[in-house]
Amino acid sequence: MLRSTLNHAMDPHGPESIPHLALIAPCFNEGDVAVRFVHELNDTLAGLAATWTFVLVDDGSTDDTLERLRSLAPIAPNIQLELLALPFNMGHQRAILQGLLHASSSKAERFVVMDADGEDDPHALHELIDGTQPPIVLVARGARSGSFLFKLGYRFYRILFATVTGKRMIFGNYSMIDRTVLHAVLSKGFVHYAACLSKLQTPTRIITYDRRPRFDGDSKMDLRSLSLHAFRSLIEYSEEVLAFFLKAFLILTLIFSASHGHHRVHQTLHRKRHSGLGQHLVPLVVQLHARVSRFLRRRPAAGEFVLAPGRSKPAAVPRGPVIAI
Repeated sequence: MLRSTLNHAMDPHGPESIPHLALIAPCFNEGDVAVRFVHELNDTLAGLAATWTFVLVDDGSTDDTLERLRSLAPIAPNIQLELLALPFNMGHQRAILQGLLHASSSKAERFVVMDADGEDDPHALHELIDGTQPPIVLVARGARSGSFLFKLGYRFYRILFATVTGKRMIFGNYSMIDRTVLHAVLSKGFVHYAACLSKLQTPTRIITYDRRPRFDGDSKMDLRSLSLHAFRSLIEYSEEVLAFFLKAFLILTLIFSASHGHHRVHQTLHRKRHSGLGQHLVPLVVQLHARVSRFLRRRPAAGEFVLAPGRSKPAAVPRGPVIAI
């Protein structure tokens, strides 16, 4: 990896009374978009009462993005821009991880991650450094642009994520963490930064800003990319995903067993009812049972003998007194 510092004019640590933060932004084949992003961040950060280590991660761009970034003019005195050039394309999430690893060696106590395509509103940075913040501050996405199919797919992904994990995924990479959270994130690694942060059991604040259109107007996130992105977020919740599918399997097994068992009983009764032997024996058994029941319930007639208990010979049934008329 190639590291270059484009501004040496200041001490990035600054006075102790001024907070020092690191900002990490990955880019890949952005060209003019990345240059415009740096200029906008320069204007925003220059007006904030803080010093910044601005780590711009070039994720193995194959166009002239890296050359354009190296040719940038010096920026605001409270910003030190560091260009981290990865030797090959590692993917957006791995580029974020490399940027965080690089920034961990700075004196920053808080670390901001945002995308370099212009969709993340830099005005949220004013709120991020305002006052005392919890260990994690997430910038939730308000209204966003995009095609109908993309919005539909994104909504389906959010529903799926909430169903499986029990948590809402309403934010992306745009966030700020303190050094304690940074150590936890780097020690375990991640394949989806936002999902990794959502899983940490630490005080968190959520602020909401609308998602802006890309600087060049063309989003690189299609349905296939969104599907892979969603899959990676669920990998962070692998235990919850396994538990979800085990529950679903047990429920479906119980439903199938109950339905199949009821069907087998019905088929057995149906076969016995319509078998040749059953058609002859069942009516005879029913008639015999009815006759026996009637015989046991009726009273003996006068002079009829019945067997008394404990006797081997029939005894006459006692008759009532004869009344002469």
